Amino acid sequence: MKEYRSIIFLPRMQSLQLQIMEWDANLNIIDKPYSSNSRPIVFITHYECTFNSNDGCKKIWIHEDRAPIQKKRRGQGLHVSDFLTPVGQLGGGNVCKVLKC
Repeated sequence: MKEYRSIIFLPRMQSLQLQIMEWDANLNIIDKPYSSNSRPIVFITHYECTFNSNDGCKKIWIHEDRAPIQKKRRGQGLHVSDFLTPVGQLGGGNVCKVLKC
């Protein structure tokens, strides 16, 4: 994997550097002199995450005379799959999928 990154991936990314679109802190496109025979490249990343309803329940409100009842399972799960661009979600969030698991 390290060999692939050093020999193939990083040199290829360096050769594409002039075509990669960039934005400033205010999300304004930074003008670059793109060549006429190539198109600008926009990086799109895939985002995946799974959440459970009982994740991170560390504090509860309970009467001091009672013992807390702990859940034995992680609870209902949600799997979120989305594509992100430098300026937000691809398609304004219309391609985001949420699955119950």
